[in-house]
Order: sequence, then structure tokens, then C-alpha cells
Amino acid sequence: MSVSLHIAADQEMKLTADRSTPRACPACGRCNAKPFLRSRDWLFMRQAMYQLVRCEGCHLGWLQDAPPLEDMAYHYGADYDRMITAPGDLYPHHWDLVRSKLLQYVQSGSILDIGCSSGSFLRTLKSEAWTLYGIDMSTIVAEEARASTGAEVFVGDVLDAPFADNQFDAVSGFHVLEHMHDPRQVMAKVFSWLKPGGIFTVTLPNIDSLEARIFCRYWFGLDVPRHLWQFSPRSLGVMASAVGFEQVEVGTTRSCYLEGSIRNMVAGLKLRCGISPVPLSGVKAPGVPFEIMRKAFRLVFVYTFRELAVAAGAGADLHAVFRRPCALRRQERTANA
Repeated sequence: MSVSLHIAADQEMKLTADRSTPRACPACGRCNAKPFLRSRDWLFMRQAMYQLVRCEGCHLGWLQDAPPLEDMAYHYGADYDRMITAPGDLYPHHWDLVRSKLLQYVQSGSILDIGCSSGSFLRTLKSEAWTLYGIDMSTIVAEEARASTGAEVFVGDVLDAPFADNQFDAVSGFHVLEHMHDPRQVMAKVFSWLKPGGIFTVTLPNIDSLEARIFCRYWFGLDVPRHLWQFSPRSLGVMASAVGFEQVEVGTTRSCYLEGSIRNMVAGLKLRCGISPVPLSGVKAPGVPFEIMRKAFRLVFVYTFRELAVAAGAGADLHAVFRRPCALRRQERTANA
């Protein structure tokens, strides 16, 4: 998924509008959002602080003072792109969970991956059973995806993609919705692209996770200001339902941001002591001794913490599967209304 996709939108939402006017929650429609927390851009260690508010109804969070759309490119860059694409490109098993979840509900047909980047997820499906499509804003990575998967890749904004209604058996979007200026409109577009009975599968950070509750402003999953939205299981389901989807499952995964969150907390302590920490974007590759210590830390602490969080239903990432209802089901609901 390239940086450009993260800032793609059909129109800029007025995220910096007059704060005296309550904003309706785009998931549940209520106007009861309250200040939640303030955090900074820990990736680049910039001084600006950002205010998050949260709907008291469905628990959807968003940036009250998000940067305007035309300034968002400043908050990404090549370092960011390398960080988010490396796991999928270097470790094919990175996609095992989401691929297996998808195959539980649909085993063949046409699939569209929103934010396909170099095509690392689509490569795991490359076979005669699937016709592959992707969307990305970057011409460079779109060409990589085409070359490695044979997929038809649209280069441009998600909401400008010229796909037909009822075209896809499945649509995927991994760590995409939280970056969109209008995730509800993106969901509505996906709904129209899916065939009746088609599957929409997504992953994104869980603001109700154990990590988020412990680390608060230091939680790595906040990633402000790139993450404009902070979804909870409830708010994700409410937004999907609002555009017509049926909820198949919403749960948490074994993702874990513990190392990044601890790093952010240490950086915060350094700042309070007048020490300038090295931003994560500028950290060099660690040596062998550090990697050994990191592996030991993961085995003893990270994996244990991760399993406890998942067992409590509070893993760091949400994974959800939604279905576009079949025509018959819609008719039945209309008749029973």
C-alpha cells in the first residue's frame, strides 16, 4: 500500500472546521463526540500535538485538528513507505491470517485489493481460481503489482476507480480505512462494486485494544496524523451496517505494537528531560547483539502479552469480514419492515 493511497479521497472533509459546531459521527450519526486524548507524530518526532475526539455512542475516534488534505504528503514519505511495505514483501506468511479468513467465505472469482502497493497480498492468490485487480495511487508500485501478479491495477483515487457495480466477488483493504478522509464513502463504493453475497475483508488498528488502553497517547497504533480515524469493533460494525453491509465477523488478531509503544513512551520521557530522541524514521538497522536481545524480549514479553490480549478479545488489530446481502435477503427485509 503506497503513501499516496493514504491521502487519496474524493473530496476533503472539513476536519479543521469550526470546533464550536458539534460534528456528527460518520458511523452512527450522533453529535456527542468528546475530547479523548492528545498525541504527537512519534514517527517523525515533530512538535505538533493533535487532539483526538471520540463518539460516546459507537466509540469511533477521529482527529479534530487533522492537517488539510493538501498538506498530508508532508506526513508520509519514502521512509514511511518502506516501513509499511517491507513485512508483506519480505515475509509471505505475513498474509496467512487474512488470506485464510478470506478463503473461508469465497474460494474463487474476482478480487479487488484496495491499496495493493507492489501486490504482495494479491501474489498469495495468484492462480487460475482468481482474477486479480488492485488500486494504488503510485504508478511505480502499480507497475510492480502488474508485473508480479498479472493483476489489472487502477492508478488513481479509490473513489475515481472506474469499476462496474456488481463486479467483484471479494474486496480487501488492509490498513487503509483509517487513512481515508471519508471511510464511510469508501465503504459505500465497495458495497456497490461487490456482487450480491460478495465479501469485504479489512484489517485496521483497534482503539479498544489492551495496548491502546495501557499506552494511551504513546500507543503505536495511533500513528497521528496519518491515521485520521481510530476504529473500535463497535464503530467499524456500525459504519459498515450504515452503508448496507451484513456483519459476518469482527474480531482481533495476534498483531502486537508493544515494542513501538514502549519506544514512544521512552521518547516522551526523553523529551520531558530535554533530550532529543532519534525519530523512528531515522533509526538505522540494529546490530546482531541488539537483534538477539530483541528476540529474547519478544519471546518472553511480547508474545505473552499478545496472547493475553487476544484471549481477552482486545488484540491490537481488528480483522472484519462483511457481506453485501443477496437480493433475496434485501427483499425479505423490505417485506417484513
